Amino acid sequence: MKICLPIISLLLISCLANAQNSAVLGDKFAQGKLENYLENAKSLKESQAFFEPVKNAKENCLVLNKDTIAVFKPIPIKEDLKYKLSFMVRAETKETIEENPRLALILLGRGSWLPCRDITFFDAEMKPLGRRSHYDGCLPFGTWFNFIDVFYPLPKAAFMQLSFQTRKDSKLFIRDISLSPSPDEGSINTNPSFSLGKYNYSGWPSKHTDGRLLERPDGRVIFDTGYGSGSESFPISPGKHRLYAKGSTYGGYQEIIFFFMDNNGKEISKTGMNSTPEGIQKEFMVPDGAVRGRFLIYNNVLDELRLTRVGENPK
Repeated sequence: MKICLPIISLLLISCLANAQNSAVLGDKFAQGKLENYLENAKSLKESQAFFEPVKNAKENCLVLNKDTIAVFKPIPIKEDLKYKLSFMVRAETKETIEENPRLALILLGRGSWLPCRDITFFDAEMKPLGRRSHYDGCLPFGTWFNFIDVFYPLPKAAFMQLSFQTRKDSKLFIRDISLSPSPDEGSINTNPSFSLGKYNYSGWPSKHTDGRLLERPDGRVIFDTGYGSGSESFPISPGKHRLYAKGSTYGGYQEIIFFFMDNNGKEISKTGMNSTPEGIQKEFMVPDGAVRGRFLIYNNVLDELRLTRVGENPK
């Protein structure tokens, strides 16, 4: 019993710490103090960042004035788990997407002008592994917009840290941030049918300059990859897998390339195919030593791109 009590105590402390970290991105800022959420709270002036009540809602929002960076406290994660980050955001800028719908296309090619949302990943010793910058995650909507990001952490990641940055001509209002395991999308890769919306590039951090999400007349969203758009990397396991692609091709060179990589990101081998309007599938065995994979796609307009283990049918 004397041996078990310290172990139980450590487990309780760990659980309490995880619960506290989860509250950083899950309690709608109910605590009302910046220092309970932001790692850099002490370095911010009162005029730069503060909480205010949301009109007609029983919650607070975080207000970031121009030229401000808000860095949230790190929270624990698992590297092989797919996550869903969601938050409500609106902006005060000279022009909004509601006023000019083409503004999104213009600004996505000029990311440094936009407010930015970053996710930085750390290993178990809190050494930085890299970050993902998302200018499309803070597009200037004048009314509340529900943004969702589905993603995998970087290899060896044990913690993640969320941050927001405004520019000289922008002011952000952020509320209802939450992080949870992603619901089943029927695929290993993220956002397989682009159903998260025409402004949501989840899973595709490396878009070609001409890469665009487009909305068809029937409301469905498709992805024009341009000449070389790259997906994030994601975990894969040994065994037989099925790649399903539905869409069309154009241009002189078209290909969907899937890279197999080891845990250090080194390419082991690759396979390829192209989408068709009827949908096409290809089965393959994961080579020895491969633990992650990613896509690089040229000149495909995709309705759907879905990687599953054999036995799981494309939806």
